[in-house]
Amino acid sequence: MKEFYYDNIEDYLEMADKHGNPKTIKMFEMVSSMTAGKKLIRAVTYLRTNLIGFQKDVIRDELDDIAAQLTTHDHKLGVILEGGKLL
Repeated sequence: MKEFYYDNIEDYLEMADKHGNPKTIKMFEMVSSMTAGKKLIRAVTYLRTNLIGFQKDVIRDELDDIAAQLTTHDHKLGVILEGGKLL
């Protein structure tokens, strides 16, 4: 499986919006960051043959804004697993 990650939320959302198949999964999670005072936000769109994603360390003020954008673009908050293991 090919994986593609964006460092710009708008670029990621533009690509994620192009995949509206009901079988496509769009999720995001917010986890602790290695940087003090920040959280890591990850978003992924699982397609049949590849995965596109976005991740960034953000401060609390940015976290809420990005989460709202993702929710508006049909992403659901959850825990992203890789091969049955927590990342």
